[in-house]
Amino acid sequence: MRRKHFECIILLVFTACLLLAGCKKNKITSENEIIWAFPVINLDDSWGENLDSGFMDERARLLNEKLHKDGYDYTVKFLLIPATEYSSKLPGLVADIANVGGINVNVAADPVERLFTNGVFTCLDNYVNDCRLKKVIPEKVWEATKFKGSFYCLPKIVNRSSQAYVSFNSDKIDIEKVRYFNGDISSLTSILGNNATIWISPIWPAMFKYLGFCDNDGVLYDSNGDIVNPFTDEKCIKMSETFDSLYAGGYLTRDDKKKKECEAHFGFTNRISSLDDEFAYFNGPWITISKYGLNLGVLEKSNKKEAAFELLDIVLSDPAYGNILVWENENPESGGLIDSHIYMRERFNWNDLIYEPDGWPDYFASADERTEFYKNVLIYPRIDVSKCDEVKTLKDKAMSYSSILYLDEPKAIKEFGSVEKYKQELAETKRKLKELYEIIIQKVYGKNK
Repeated sequence: MRRKHFECIILLVFTACLLLAGCKKNKITSENEIIWAFPVINLDDSWGENLDSGFMDERARLLNEKLHKDGYDYTVKFLLIPATEYSSKLPGLVADIANVGGINVNVAADPVERLFTNGVFTCLDNYVNDCRLKKVIPEKVWEATKFKGSFYCLPKIVNRSSQAYVSFNSDKIDIEKVRYFNGDISSLTSILGNNATIWISPIWPAMFKYLGFCDNDGVLYDSNGDIVNPFTDEKCIKMSETFDSLYAGGYLTRDDKKKKECEAHFGFTNRISSLDDEFAYFNGPWITISKYGLNLGVLEKSNKKEAAFELLDIVLSDPAYGNILVWENENPESGGLIDSHIYMRERFNWNDLIYEPDGWPDYFASADERTEFYKNVLIYPRIDVSKCDEVKTLKDKAMSYSSILYLDEPKAIKEFGSVEKYKQELAETKRKLKELYEIIIQKVYGKNK
């Protein structure tokens, strides 16, 4: 409950961030007021507390106070809109700044790109070249944020895909034995012993993220944005054969009740802080395919476009403003940084501007920390396969395959009547997946790959 409320505050608080600055030295009047609208999840609901429109007031006061102290004459006013109404209200909204997402952000053209196409957000091409944020966020992230070759939002966040990992249970084995594990899954039995059990979350084809690929709606991509056929790619085939061999040897279980008793785990996570194990191995960088997320833009109807953009640029580039929004304090105690590079990169939460050394967002990341973080984030381009009718079928079939892959024998018998019928269902589902991949690739590329 506390976590959900906290994430809501970060979104608002954080969003708020954007209404804060401008660069003229005039008397502060209503003409200098910049209105920032953003979506609020369950504003009047819950999560244990009543969130009314006043819960941002103190942060707004502190932000405006700092802006004026720093010589900016802009005043921020927050306009909170229930997320369920956000996309429908945006086109007619009287405001200057808004999130481009906050609703259905994982669907590329619905509604984010439609908002761009319909002119709800202004093109920012004339503003971005010399902005402060250009020095903080690398070019690969800026490029991933483009829509039809132009910028309509600032890349505030990167929505990372969860990463596949192998981890080891320090309660069951001597961690020193696996300290130098090199990622080779086929070596697990020799490291752990013949009596070891490995808990697995067999999400297909997401499990191939372990190889550095990226998946979306059942479609697998490489770092160039090309579709990878897991049934013909040598690395995917080898990994599948390795897990098949471990399953046949009785080493695998997907029973969550047995997880704590297993020597090793193969699963997915967004950050190490969510793992109980002492040692985890991630094979490859964090990856993302989300273009817009909760990024920020300037509304076309605004008559203060230049000032609104400058405000966004200042707030997103200066950690002091972000800390005020998160903690009502521009210099919160950091709680201590963790030196290990792997912890450094894994512990950025869903909003990568917030650094979380202890599993909770702790402070607004500095430019250096964000630069370090982005070294380990790979932006995956995607081929548009939305017009391929087979993609939805592939997504559904991949989910079905995941639900039955590597079932413990008692459960397989319970669900299918016998091990033989279970194997038949696996083989048939796999055959259909292979067929769908071949059709999609043929449609996209005009040939088989």
